[in-house]
Parts: sequence; structure tokens; C-alpha cells
Amino acid sequence: MAGPVFSQELSKKASSMFLLCLGATSSFAFALLLTTGRNNRIEKAVVEQTSRLKLINHKFEELFDANPAGLVLIDEKGIIELVNPSLLELFGYKEQELIGSPVEILVPEEIRERHLSLRNAFLKNPETRPMGRGLLEIKGRRKDGSLISANLGLIHIDDKAGPKVMGTIIDMSEINESRERLMAHAEELEQSNIALQQFANVASHDLQTPIRSISWLSRSLQKRYKDLMDERFNELTESIVENTKRMNQLVEDLLNFARVDAKPEPFTKVNLDRLVERVIDGHLGDGSSDATISNDPLPFVLGDAVQLNQLLSNLIGNALKYRSSLPPDIHVNVHQEDDIWEFAVADNGIGMEERHLEGIFEIFRRLHGQKEFPGTGIGLSICKKVVERHHGRIWVESTPGKGSTFKFTLPVLKEDPVTEEAPKEDQEKYLLNL
Repeated sequence: MAGPVFSQELSKKASSMFLLCLGATSSFAFALLLTTGRNNRIEKAVVEQTSRLKLINHKFEELFDANPAGLVLIDEKGIIELVNPSLLELFGYKEQELIGSPVEILVPEEIRERHLSLRNAFLKNPETRPMGRGLLEIKGRRKDGSLISANLGLIHIDDKAGPKVMGTIIDMSEINESRERLMAHAEELEQSNIALQQFANVASHDLQTPIRSISWLSRSLQKRYKDLMDERFNELTESIVENTKRMNQLVEDLLNFARVDAKPEPFTKVNLDRLVERVIDGHLGDGSSDATISNDPLPFVLGDAVQLNQLLSNLIGNALKYRSSLPPDIHVNVHQEDDIWEFAVADNGIGMEERHLEGIFEIFRRLHGQKEFPGTGIGLSICKKVVERHHGRIWVESTPGKGSTFKFTLPVLKEDPVTEEAPKEDQEKYLLNL
């Protein structure tokens, strides 16, 4: 009996051991499976990150090589580690000639020692210097020994192998040459303007003198022979008088047109509120007009008081001239848009068609005959030149039969200049010539 009982107990123990071993094996296999899955995910993430870094590095190389500015990377000792094709083309070197060389190879010999001290100072106290700051105008030395003017920007880079500096170099030689040509051209224009002003003054005197003589002779003929000559003679002499008046006004307007640029006065602080009051008084002073002219409070601006007076006088004068059958109603207002004043001179006159709105500011451009509305066609051209000289723009909005609104802009006066408004006698001198 004992044998079978032993065998049965042994069998139970063996079964338990088998189940225990089977459980342990399953746990190990499951743990191994989890570890393998985790490693696969890590490996996949590493592969993806590596691919991303390769792509970024490839894009960086493309941007580095395609950059139109010259790029150079140096280490903390000033040794060149990397250059792009633009820098090689700018300085005339091959890549192997620069890699491993001190960056001073790109600097003129006479300033290399100073450049070395500046480089060391920058590495001790690094600060990003964008283009246009820091060493704005530096001199570079090409392989052939020729010098270039360049604009330099610096970027400090922290690296495990040590600090590095990326330099961005733009050749300024052509820009400087263009600047010099522009300055020379500006000087020529200045001399031309002086000559133009002198010519305008001489021409004005030389032209107006015979015109006045013709007008005086015509009036003398009218008075002396009025009763002896027929009506046709009187009409012809009157026509001569009227045409000489027009010619005299044309010469005067051309002179004013030339003076806007040829003989400008320095800008001063101008009280437009006072100025427009004087302009209105000049047009309505005698009380004979049936017009109404009003204005909102106007600001101080920086400008040429005489020219601004001329601008407002021309615009208000046009509003009075091109009136409809109704009494003229003219209003001057202003509103501010950021750092710009927008002025408007609105009237209830005859207006104009849309096709004329652009060309109306061209010199000698007239929409009406002399008999209907006399004039020279220069007034609005003067207005345009005055506004543009004051860094603004001018335009017109109009509806035929309802009126026009001439608008122009002037910069907001940000701070009071030292000089004050132009002397009152200068403004009044101009008003007498309106």
C-alpha cells in the first residue's frame, strides 16, 4: 500500500513543479516580449530622429551653399572651418585654400593685428551683431590683393567642441559706388536747380518787361484813337491787352512752379489754423463775395509756411472759381490716420468727370476754355509739387454737378523743432502777390 501512496504523492509534486516551471517560463517569455517591443519602439524613434537630423543637416547645407551672402565659420582660435560658394567667389579663393587658415587671411595686412584684438574681444563678450550694426563698413582683402568694402554680421555659436562664430559678409563695393554716383548726381541737380532759379528770375524779368510794354502801347492806342477807329480796331486792341495779361500771369505762374524746388526754404513749425484764416481773409476780405468758407481746427505741421500758404490759397481759389449756380460753400477739415494728417478742401462747385481725376495735376492741363474759366493750368501742378516736397500725396474726389473734394496728406509733427513759424512779413509778402 505504501508504494502506490508514495507514487501518487510524487506524481502530485511533479505536477506542481511542472506547473510552476511552466508559469515561470511564461512570465519570462512575456517579460522578454515586452522588452523586445519597447526596444523596437526605441530603435524606431532613434531611426526617425536620425533621419530628421539628416534632413535638417541636408537643408542647412543647401541653405548655406545657396546663400547669396558670403558665410564663414571660425573656431575660438580664428581658424576657418567652413565657407560657402558665395564667399569663395567674393574673395577669389578655393575651398581648400581657406579651410584651416586663420580668418585674418581675408583681412588687409595693415589692419590684421587690430582685427585679431577685435576678434578676441568679441569671443570674450559675444553678442549677435546683425547686418548694419557692429562692424558695418569693414575692408576685406581678395586673393589677388584687391580690397572690397563689406558689411559684416556676427553670430556666436555655443558648441561642445568650443565656441564658434558665424560671419555673414555682403560686398558693399557696388552699393558704395552707386551711392557716390547718386551723391554726384544730387550735386549736379542742386547746381541745375540754382541755374534754373537764376534763369527763371532773368526770364521772368526779360519776358514781363516787353509784355508790359505791349499792354501799355495797346491801351495808349485805345485811348488815343478810340473815337477815330472802328469797332473792329477796339476789339483787336482789347484782345491784345487781355492776352498780355494772360501771358504775364503765365510767366508768373511758371516762376512760382520753378521756385518750389529751385529755391526751397527750410521747414519750420507752421500753425495751419492761423495760416488758413489769412488765406480766407485774402479771398473774402472785401466782403463782396457771396461765398462761405469755413474750417475745422487745424494742427501744427512741419513745413514751408509760404508754400503751404500757396497750396491752400490755390485749392480754395479753385473752389471759388469753379462754382456752380449756387453760392460757393467751401469747408477745410482734417483727420489723423496714425502718423499722417489727411486734409480735405470740399466745395459744392461744378465738379468733374472721373476720367479727369488723375490728369488734373499735370502742368498746363485745363478742362475748360479761357472764356469760361480763365487760367494758366499751372496752379494744381504747383499744389502737387508742394505736397510732394512735404512728403505727402494729393488727389481729388469729385461728382459732376455736386462738387469736388481735394485731399492731401502731411506728416504729423512728432516733436517741436527749434525754429518757429516763418516770419509774418514773409507770409504777408506772398499774400500780396496772390
